[in-house]
Amino acid sequence: MELKRQETIFLQLPLLLATGIMIGYSFPSILLRNAFLTASVLLFIGLLLLNFFYSTPGVYRFKHRILLMVYLFILFTGALHCLLQKELLRTDHFSNAQFEFLKVQITGEPQLRNTQLHFESKVTGGFTKGNYRACTGHLLVSVQINHRELLSLKYGDILIVKANYHVVATPLLSSTFDFKSWLAMQNIYHQAYFKKEDIRLLKRNKGNPLISYALNLRKKQVDVYKKFIHDPQAYAVASTLILGYRSDLSPETLDAYTKTGTIHALSVSGMHVGIIYLVLNWILFFLNRTPPLLFLKALFIILIIWFYALITGFSPSVLRSAIMITVIILSKSFRKKTNSYNILGFSAFCILLYEPFFIFDIGFQLSYLSVFGLIWLQPKICKWFSFKSKWMNKFWSILALSLSAQLTTFPLSIYYFHQFPVYFLFSNLFIMIPAALMMYTGLVMLLFKCYFLAAPFEWLIRFTNSGLRWISDLPFASISAIWINRTELLCLSTGLILLIFSLSYAKKRLLFTSLFFFSLLESSIFYQQIFAQRQQKVIVFRLKQNYTGIYIKSNKATLITDVPLESATFRFYIKPYLDQHRIKEVDFKFSYQGLKKIKHL
Repeated sequence: MELKRQETIFLQLPLLLATGIMIGYSFPSILLRNAFLTASVLLFIGLLLLNFFYSTPGVYRFKHRILLMVYLFILFTGALHCLLQKELLRTDHFSNAQFEFLKVQITGEPQLRNTQLHFESKVTGGFTKGNYRACTGHLLVSVQINHRELLSLKYGDILIVKANYHVVATPLLSSTFDFKSWLAMQNIYHQAYFKKEDIRLLKRNKGNPLISYALNLRKKQVDVYKKFIHDPQAYAVASTLILGYRSDLSPETLDAYTKTGTIHALSVSGMHVGIIYLVLNWILFFLNRTPPLLFLKALFIILIIWFYALITGFSPSVLRSAIMITVIILSKSFRKKTNSYNILGFSAFCILLYEPFFIFDIGFQLSYLSVFGLIWLQPKICKWFSFKSKWMNKFWSILALSLSAQLTTFPLSIYYFHQFPVYFLFSNLFIMIPAALMMYTGLVMLLFKCYFLAAPFEWLIRFTNSGLRWISDLPFASISAIWINRTELLCLSTGLILLIFSLSYAKKRLLFTSLFFFSLLESSIFYQQIFAQRQQKVIVFRLKQNYTGIYIKSNKATLITDVPLESATFRFYIKPYLDQHRIKEVDFKFSYQGLKKIKHL
């Protein structure tokens, strides 16, 4: 399927909207918000007038200028939408006033980690000397668990808490996860740590009734898996795979899926929604007799799909799939033709209108890139080879499916996750059938209460986990510690796109241009290696209750710390820092005298 501008209007709109959102996010100011508002209103009025006089002779000659006005309107609307959603710019944000207490409502499902209960909350008001004042904003709350009553906190509960909050801290090291930016994309800029005496429950279950029902239903289904699936990791995979409940998934299991390039199987996505559609479409075949019954069937399937999206938490990939399948079902019901690019673009446009900050979500980016690869790139890869055997052509088609998704997401994957799964083709072939069987078995077990399927379901998950662990333990299973900057990401992406075009259309000029971008990438990496050979620095930092000192010279480092090598602190903070600086040899020293010196620096 080739791209034509006239036939892919909804593929252009989300790109313009996303560009506007990124402009608004990069330059947050009230002055700029007002400027975008004025420009959007003027453009909208102009477009209305042009639409009214479009039939007037001579106006049609300016169609390109009119199209430019439409594009600018969408661009400015995206920037305005982002700035209007940015709560920190509002004058009634709770951080702009001095409160003694805050009235907050729990907006997310509370998660218990060790001895702390974490949840997101919406601030609705504040108290100062007994006077109440309405305000807005979101707050990330952590409560130290020392009383069983706190474990009963749920979505929708309203609390009174002390106004002891602070701005989310900037990450100590550039190599660690930027928690502050990640929370800012969810409109959360402040966090608070409380003890039992700092909070008081005011009202229960005052949230959205539909969301509250969905979360309670998901919790009941998770409890069903916990009751009938005895292996803890099999239960965790089942809850994650079917219901999107990831809190019990162990780092070891997650690492096995990541190293093999099959992490998408653990994300509730289009595959899950598609399987639900196929199952319901097959069960309700008797409604295909007349157009009214067919419409009733379509409406029922759409309602079930959106309810499943609600239960799984409205992740970007599920929203994308739900919108796409909804459009496909409706178009089939009304006998209309569909365009895959337009459906993909329409779903992205709707999601960004619903939540503009999704554009920065890694799941959103990878989800749309992978689906775009399946639509655009997979047919091109299929044409690279042709076999006489029908079965070989089908096998190559399956390989092309995995290869297209991996190629389109490859640059962003290594930019975000700093590793590449070498055996991703083999891993995806291995997991293809088990993943589908696990989805069918897990859904049938819950929907029809077929609890006798728990034993084969658990065996299937354990078999899949064991197979992926075996693949992840193979020599050279993954290339890790890959660190590229944004310039190198741009060179890699551009070179890859040009290489695909050159292979698809046999264009030598495109091939040489792609090689030029790859040479720029290689030059930048070579420069980084030379710089690493000449580096020499000392860094001292504190991680929670631990102290660490690192002396770096060339690609060697001496590490003085009391952080155990097998700990999460070492894995998520210290090791990424060493990898980013291209350290190949580490002299690990545990010294109390050294730590005393570090503490006094």
